[in-house]
Amino acid sequence: MHRQAVLLLFGISMAAAVMLSCTGLFLSGCFRSIISAMGILIGFLFISSVLNIPGQFRVLSQIWSHCPAKLISVTGGLMDHRPVPFFGTYLTSYQAGPFIYLILSLLSVLGGYFVWRRWQAGGR
Repeated sequence: MHRQAVLLLFGISMAAAVMLSCTGLFLSGCFRSIISAMGILIGFLFISSVLNIPGQFRVLSQIWSHCPAKLISVTGGLMDHRPVPFFGTYLTSYQAGPFIYLILSLLSVLGGYFVWRRWQAGGR
């Protein structure tokens, strides 16, 4: 049981790291500065680890519980059993989180590519 939990948290951590690095790529392309992109990412991670949204705001609380800092914590992803609807089936948060992270990574890479192309074509 403990081995499975460690593997789940490791997989979620890797998916979150990919998402955050792709988001950093996109933000650094938009701002043309890695310092502001890192400031935004570190600020978001700090705020998401400190801020807690109460359960009475159901939808907002469930969305906020999928942030990387909340989902990676031991009491976060493995203990939250609210199902997430996904194409006719329901996934738990530790199943839906990495999938959401990888989709957001793909969107960030595509956005970063288009920003990079515009910057390369317009910069010269």
